[in-house]
Amino acid sequence: ASFRLYIPATRIKKVKQEAVRVVSHTVLVLDDSGKDLDSICGILDEAGYKTHQARTIPEALAACAALKEKLELVLIDLIMPQGDCKDAFEAILSARPGISTIMMSGFSRDYVRGCIGMSGWGFVQKPIEKDTLLKAVAKAMQKDGDQGAATTVNVKMEEKGVPA
Repeated sequence: ASFRLYIPATRIKKVKQEAVRVVSHTVLVLDDSGKDLDSICGILDEAGYKTHQARTIPEALAACAALKEKLELVLIDLIMPQGDCKDAFEAILSARPGISTIMMSGFSRDYVRGCIGMSGWGFVQKPIEKDTLLKAVAKAMQKDGDQGAATTVNVKMEEKGVPA
C-alpha cells in the first residue's frame, strides 16, 4: 500500500535585512589573566568595539596616556598581583577624570564596593557571560549620553563620582 501526501504550496516571505549601525568605541581591558583578557576582548571585538589589553596597572596607565580622548571605557579586574583595583581605578581616574569604568570580579558587588570605597563604576560578575558583558558595556557608554550605543538595559551603575 502506498499513499500520497499533498502539502500546500506556500510562498516564502523574504525579509528585508536592515543594515546594522555599528558604533565603534575604544575600550581598555585590564586583567592579569590572559585567558580572561582574551575572552573579554574577543567578545567586545566581535561586537564592534576597539579593544586594547593591559595585564598590569602600568600597562593600563600607558594605554590611557597613548589613547588619550579616544579611550571611552575601562574594564578593571578586582584582583591584580602588582596592586589592587583601587590603585588602578584611582590612577586611571586621575589620568582620565570622568572616564566610564566597569569593575570585574568573582566577588560580589558589595565586596567590590567595600574594597574600592568610592562610587562611579559599573560591575560585571565573573565568570563573565557574553550578554551580561555587552549589556554592561552598552549601559556604560549610554551614561555618557551616547546615542549610538545599544538600547537601555537593566545593569546597575553606581552613582557617579561621590566617595562612598
